[in-house]
Amino acid sequence: EAVQRIGNAAEQSGGSLESVAKALGRIGVSAQEAAGGNEKLQKAFVDIGVSGQQLLTLSPEQLFYKLANAMNDGSLAGKDLAVAKELLGKGFMDLLPVLRMTENEIRAIGEASGVLSDDAVAKLDQFGDSWTRLSNKVKVGAATMIDAFIRLGEEIARNPMNHPIVTGK
Repeated sequence: EAVQRIGNAAEQSGGSLESVAKALGRIGVSAQEAAGGNEKLQKAFVDIGVSGQQLLTLSPEQLFYKLANAMNDGSLAGKDLAVAKELLGKGFMDLLPVLRMTENEIRAIGEASGVLSDDAVAKLDQFGDSWTRLSNKVKVGAATMIDAFIRLGEEIARNPMNHPIVTGK
């Protein structure tokens, strides 16, 4: 749901769902690295109001919103781009228009565009997997039938006058 919500806001401002997914993954990794002792990342998270246990308890979505809010409330005082790059990686520029929105703005735009529940996404994924399995079985079945027809055609071509299909015997 988080990827869709933020992704909807990103798509309306020139970004993509893929860049949001990458950013959320990256900020999650950054939080783990900061919790593991990376001082540069710890400083970047402190700059957006996240420290200590929060690094392990906040979701990537919550961390993204903390970053967006800090970029909009003036608490980063001119170092917002550097902090965004530190936490999201070099692809952060794709999301800059979204990061210039507050959490409430992102949520409002994201929800207005429609968001599937995580359960619905999981069911669609299961359906997609089932469809792929069925498609593969149909391909194998069709290939087996085609192979049988080719073999039959070759057999008839080798001795057409003695084949039961031709002679009717």
